[in-house]
Amino acid sequence: MPYWVQDIYDHTRMAAVDCDPELFDSLWRPIWVGSPLTPEILARLPNPLAVNPPERGDMPDFVGAGGGANGWILSEKARRLLVSLEPNIHTFIPVNLQVRDSDRGWGGYFLLYVGQAIDAIIIDQTQFQGGFGVEGYKKKPSLSLLRPNIVLNRQKIAGKHLWRGGVGRIGGGGDPFWNKLFCSDELADLFRNNQIYGWLFDKPCRVID
Repeated sequence: MPYWVQDIYDHTRMAAVDCDPELFDSLWRPIWVGSPLTPEILARLPNPLAVNPPERGDMPDFVGAGGGANGWILSEKARRLLVSLEPNIHTFIPVNLQVRDSDRGWGGYFLLYVGQAIDAIIIDQTQFQGGFGVEGYKKKPSLSLLRPNIVLNRQKIAGKHLWRGGVGRIGGGGDPFWNKLFCSDELADLFRNNQIYGWLFDKPCRVID
């Protein structure tokens, strides 16, 4: 069964991009919401990219950029495994990582732009922070972390391995799932079996026809 991807819980092992506030609107926000990667946006990407390293241990395979499903930084090993399952879908932009005002750095990382947003959540079968089903969605459409009960459409995710959430809000408005990331059980197993560290797969989703 697929998963709603989460950050790891151990904060001492988490790493995050040290985002320059001046780049929020011109670089990070367009990436987070899935805007097209124009040459103008990519030209603003610093290299090396400032990072806050983990308090202990090595740099993990996934480094958060703080915004949503897009903008994760991943290692070459994680990139290679993802491409082995899902080639020619996602965009990977090479970046070096470096602690601000320090010579401490890491090469061989990539900015991940998830290349597909899929409207797969079955609203009337899913638990939201506002309650269950359509009524809960209308009240507060965020997915429930405390009571995760997410149901996905099997046909829409068939053969897919990594995707952003995507659906228009009932009654109009923006996409409430733009910052949610999902993956197949095949990708989760591949990462687990190869000791890829930085994402947590503990929120399984049910799949129905």
